[in-house]
Amino acid sequence: MRITKVSLTAFRGVSSNLDLPFDKDGKNLLVYGENGSAKTSFARALELLFSPVARSDQDILAHKNLFVDAMPMIEVTFTDETEGASHTETVTWTQESGKPTPSWLLSSAARSAFLDHRKLLQLSDRTRRLPKRFFIIAAEYLFSHLSAGGTTVSAIWDKIQTDVQKYREAKTARTAEADSGVADPMAHYRPIEEAVNQLNIALDDYLLPRGDASPPIVIEAERLLKQFEGHNLTISLEFEHLTFNRQAGTLSGGELTPKVTYCKRPLGSDLGATWVSTHHEVLNEARLTALALALFFSAVKLQDQVRYIAGAGDPAQPARLLVLDDILVGLDYGHRIPVLELIREEFAAGGRHQVILFTHDRVWFDLCRLQLEPSEWKTEEFFARRGAGPESSDFPVRKQAPCELAARAQTFLNDGELPAAANYARTSIETSLKRICDKRDTPIAFSLNPDSLKIDLFIEAASREPKIAGAAVGPGTRMLLSKRLQGTIKAIRTTVLNPLSHAHPTTVTPTEVKRAIAIANELVTIARSL
Repeated sequence: MRITKVSLTAFRGVSSNLDLPFDKDGKNLLVYGENGSAKTSFARALELLFSPVARSDQDILAHKNLFVDAMPMIEVTFTDETEGASHTETVTWTQESGKPTPSWLLSSAARSAFLDHRKLLQLSDRTRRLPKRFFIIAAEYLFSHLSAGGTTVSAIWDKIQTDVQKYREAKTARTAEADSGVADPMAHYRPIEEAVNQLNIALDDYLLPRGDASPPIVIEAERLLKQFEGHNLTISLEFEHLTFNRQAGTLSGGELTPKVTYCKRPLGSDLGATWVSTHHEVLNEARLTALALALFFSAVKLQDQVRYIAGAGDPAQPARLLVLDDILVGLDYGHRIPVLELIREEFAAGGRHQVILFTHDRVWFDLCRLQLEPSEWKTEEFFARRGAGPESSDFPVRKQAPCELAARAQTFLNDGELPAAANYARTSIETSLKRICDKRDTPIAFSLNPDSLKIDLFIEAASREPKIAGAAVGPGTRMLLSKRLQGTIKAIRTTVLNPLSHAHPTTVTPTEVKRAIAIANELVTIARSL
């Protein structure tokens, strides 16, 4: 089951109606948007829809846009293409309809995970009550989606908190029932104790050592940490069970203590029976982020343990979403590419998860587009018209021009904008040549002066076969780019491929731009085939 379209109306930052289209196959999605362009509105809408927990903030009216009278709406279309059969479902959430809860969507919720930069920041909170705080963060965010006896950790944790609050209200009410605890004490405290026990057992499965082996979460987290070169981190987690006091109507215990070492040095010390961690004070933002991501991703890897049983008319497979909203802001660019590779290899590969990446970083977005396969990933761009919304609010807009550079060049050519069309055609050609060289590990002569990296260098490098067994291939080797294609590229070398020719007065002609777009499309096809 894959998402093919998300539509929002009067929801959070969306004042009218805004669509986030995928495609008919439900590709993974990379979304760029500046602040105020509704990225987080889409991420939040999906998280609310896929949450099995009934919280007050799941009242869709709590997320109504402040500046319009229209009622909020979330509409998501799913398609399941399994064994030649096609199954399409559209779920709609309005105040009148209530939250949709088909069984397959609940199964999808138990297999999906969501993370944003605000949740990551909470993991860097320098609180003195770290074990208690870390347990709450783990239950609500990090490990929220882990399987727990047919439901999820977050669902049980939320139920416990709700039921405890009701129990305390009943205990403190000045009624005859309250004086004896409640009318039927067992009926009130037993469900709380059972839920607490269920939560403890579920977390034990992931957090307790198995014989001489580390806990599953720790094993998986340390494996994923290897993606971060030079991290020099190890971690252990000590879990103290949650308990419920019937007399006081309070929860105690429920502590998760991270013990982190850096370069084999423990970051903390024992203070009586309490471990006082100092890793928040010692580690930089990049290592804190790496640690949090490794723990989160390890839980995602371990979560899908409940067997899915399709009901009558249900899709053959549930959806598995991994939605990440600006989670890399704490990482330098040297660590962002490894995280992208981790996401691609561990979750997107084989269609295991449908990954949705939101970012406000334009450079990072462009780097991702070079790294990700267009056959598996779709890209979208949003921007905000400042002051163009109701009462001078921001008005988010999806960029209608195609994200594919060659297609965008064609759009500008159709509108008679030759300089813009030529620029996008040139960028598409250069991008494809670099992508070809990257995929084939083709060596390029290094130069401190980027101006010396002329396009002819990439044409020649993209044409020849890569090195075999460490030795350059000799003359006469089959070339990837035909002589015809090489000649066509060089024919536009001094016009479309020369940025100086795009300025006014322009020297490029429609015929040359059409030829450049045809070349760009041909190179895109070659790059995708590698």
